[in-house]
Amino acid sequence: TDESALLDEYHRHRPQSKATDDLGTILRAARDGLVRMLIIADGARQWGTFNESTGQVEASEQPGEGLRDLLDQAVLLTLRSSGEVRVVDGNVLPGDVNAIALLRAPIDSVAVPMPQ
Repeated sequence: TDESALLDEYHRHRPQSKATDDLGTILRAARDGLVRMLIIADGARQWGTFNESTGQVEASEQPGEGLRDLLDQAVLLTLRSSGEVRVVDGNVLPGDVNAIALLRAPIDSVAVPMPQ
């Protein structure tokens, strides 16, 4: 299936640091135009904040004032730089993650969060 092909590609690229399931890394990579394909679980939500200028991510268990759905933000940032977004059944993704990303460049080219 298409979903298993995507997962195979994720597992092939992960050893070369060209795939990640870390939401903070996904957001920073998407901000920097490095997400080639974002794959998210259907209906998943992850509330929190992402500061685009510093790269800082703070996740929250519950929605609240000033919080956004970080997965929606990752989708918008990915699309802004002509990345592809796929929505899959949550059971397809590895472990208990809500998103994985295939990157255009290795993770070490993604800007790390700046200390505050």
